[in-house]
Amino acid sequence: MLAATVEQLEDDDELIVVDDGSSDDSAQEVLKFKRCRLIRHEVNQGMVRAWNACLSNASRDWICIIHNDDRIAPGALDAVRAAARLAPEAGLIAHRHTPGEAGGWCAEVWKTGADAVLNSSLIPSGAAVRRSVVEAVGVFDERFAYSTDIEYFARVTARYDMVVIRSPQVVEYRLHDDNFQYATWRKPDFFEQLRKIEEAVMQHTGVTDARRDAWQDSRWTGYLSYMFKVASRLGDRRLLRKIAQELLTRPNVGRRLRARALIADKTGWSPTLGL
Repeated sequence: MLAATVEQLEDDDELIVVDDGSSDDSAQEVLKFKRCRLIRHEVNQGMVRAWNACLSNASRDWICIIHNDDRIAPGALDAVRAAARLAPEAGLIAHRHTPGEAGGWCAEVWKTGADAVLNSSLIPSGAAVRRSVVEAVGVFDERFAYSTDIEYFARVTARYDMVVIRSPQVVEYRLHDDNFQYATWRKPDFFEQLRKIEEAVMQHTGVTDARRDAWQDSRWTGYLSYMFKVASRLGDRRLLRKIAQELLTRPNVGRRLRARALIADKTGWSPTLGL
């Protein structure tokens, strides 16, 4: 990951690496890259504090955070630079790549407001936030150990425009058994935290009428549907049951997904039918 990132740096860029209490030779490997500035936590403080260490120590106008188990894609940083030129007053540059697109460079600008807030739940790895925005809205909320990027991106887009890069791909996102996001779904308090995050997101929209409840229901079912697909694909029977039980409490789940959830709740397995 580091080598691919270093290759895309320009002369005025800086590369900050946070070693969050590793017990292997990670720090020594990082120091082999002369352009890297290492921030080392002697004791592991968790991913959210590692993100905040990046935000607090960065000195350039835009800060792009890349997870250690993701690989930056070719042309990614040039795409981020182009997005920053497209909307110099934007606060967030995110990405949503669709495989099979024709290629080239493509992005869309979301003006600040409820629509941007509701569409800001994107992949955090490879997203970039303007440093002046960090100074204005603060850093990631450390009360949330999981999915805190959802609240943070919503907080930013409630006040600043967002650019979403469609092409090229920014990071090669890896979802596997040891992936941090996937591991958090197994935590007993995951749903409790996600509910608190979603309540904060709804507050960031500024909407208080009946639309808010509809949005919240739709988003919650969307999260569960995605998690159900991933757990089914990875064959995690225990997690599949947990998600299925939560899905079965939702009134707006479609018949096909509800049928799959019923099977998963009983057996820990789900047929591979389209949702």
